[in-house]
Amino acid sequence: MDEKRFCPNCDKTQPVKCEQREETLTVRDTPIKVASLVTVCSACSEVFATEAQEDENVRKAYDEYRRLKGLLSPSDLKEIRGMYGLSQTAFSRWLSWGDITIHRYEAGSLQDAAHNETLMLLKDPRNAEKILEKHRNNLDQATADRLERTIAALLNAGVAKLVESDIATSLGMAAPSELNGYRRFDIDRFENLVLHILNTVGPTFKTAINKYLWYIDFGYFREQTCSITGSQYLRFAHGPIPKSYDYLFAGMFEKGMMETEEVMFKDHSGERYSATVPANTDLFQGNELKAINAWTSYLKGRSSRRLSGMAHEEKAYMLTKDREPISYRFAAELKVRPAARKKSAAAA
Repeated sequence: MDEKRFCPNCDKTQPVKCEQREETLTVRDTPIKVASLVTVCSACSEVFATEAQEDENVRKAYDEYRRLKGLLSPSDLKEIRGMYGLSQTAFSRWLSWGDITIHRYEAGSLQDAAHNETLMLLKDPRNAEKILEKHRNNLDQATADRLERTIAALLNAGVAKLVESDIATSLGMAAPSELNGYRRFDIDRFENLVLHILNTVGPTFKTAINKYLWYIDFGYFREQTCSITGSQYLRFAHGPIPKSYDYLFAGMFEKGMMETEEVMFKDHSGERYSATVPANTDLFQGNELKAINAWTSYLKGRSSRRLSGMAHEEKAYMLTKDREPISYRFAAELKVRPAARKKSAAAA
């Protein structure tokens, strides 16, 4: 049955059909042929395009223009930015561009040739190193230092290789002890636990992800004297973080497991992480998955600030020096546990 839409020629709602017709659109003075979607009025044969069709037709024209001119696609830009672990705003500032420039490009706007050339250069971390030297003052100290470490890592190897061979091997070589929960680090378990968390709670800030990981590993250790991922956790300002998590997350971006979305607040911006693939929960035993789900359900809905506040009140955090590894022996003294929230919720 025909769809009904308002026909501008008939000046009333009429049955219409959606068709695909070849047309030429002009993009930056360049004629581009595309198979455009159009709407045809069944009553008067008027041909017009809805707003959604126009958007799709322009997107097709832009994609073809990028192909003809050798411009990077929005997904290419996200991948390059993901290599360096920067938010859209920080990435733009690093390159001395307007704060929303990368946001516009990743949303589909066409970059100019000069910007495209700069972005192409960033595929090689050696060029990124030179740009950081030139524009370091565009970034705050913490962001510049973190970017410098990321570039140094990329110079040694591709991100995926770095994570799987260098970082993962280094972490996995640590003998089972109270610092890794008596389990050697397992990158597959780590990555799939992150994916399971994101698929369960939805888009989440990295501060919150790190707290989920910490509470799950330490909570399971409290019951079973063994962690789930084998991660070592360090004491940092916003709470416990998995050792080398920046590189581990970067590896997940490189493999297409995660993506980010910049969120603007009143006086700052943040990046929200989302999973792009399902987690392989077969890696976890039944009692492990039960504990993972219990902790995820318990922590779900709490803000990053609240989760950091909870972690700051734990002896594990208070009795560990800054940037030092946190011993799993503190797991026995965790102040919170999933059952406590369920019980209080039932009482309410």
